[in-house]
Amino acid sequence: MDWLQLLQNNIGEIIILIGGSGIIYWRETKRGKSLDNDGKKLDNNEKVIVEWKEMYHEQEKRCAEKDQIIVKKDDKIEQLRKEKNELLEERYTVMANREYEMKQLEALHAEEKQLLIQRIAELERENAELRWNECRVNGCQKREPPRDRKCLGTCADCKEQE
Repeated sequence: MDWLQLLQNNIGEIIILIGGSGIIYWRETKRGKSLDNDGKKLDNNEKVIVEWKEMYHEQEKRCAEKDQIIVKKDDKIEQLRKEKNELLEERYTVMANREYEMKQLEALHAEEKQLLIQRIAELERENAELRWNECRVNGCQKREPPRDRKCLGTCADCKEQE
């Protein structure tokens, strides 16, 4: 009996293993193959490959579009940089011209200021001479100065004598 029971147990286990592996194999083959609209069996790998190819092509299109957008933005950035550099160059040129003009005007005004200072000094000297030689007598017909005239050499009489 031992042999018979052992044989039955072993045969039962073998049948269970074959049946279990058959079920697992059947599930895997069912997953791997499916039916399309025409009723043909397709391999699951082929479907996956087709889907991946479609996704790849879509992604490639998106990348191409984004590359074009990036190129356009880069071109715009370069254009704006050029405009900025041109404006800065123009600004520096204008500022340099203004600075040059300001220096010329300052030199001109310095010369004019020096001439005016000299003219003011001459007028102050003449004014001092005229005050020194002024006649202070009211009603004087001659209007001669009360003291000897000491000319500083700037009056018209001295210039005529020379």
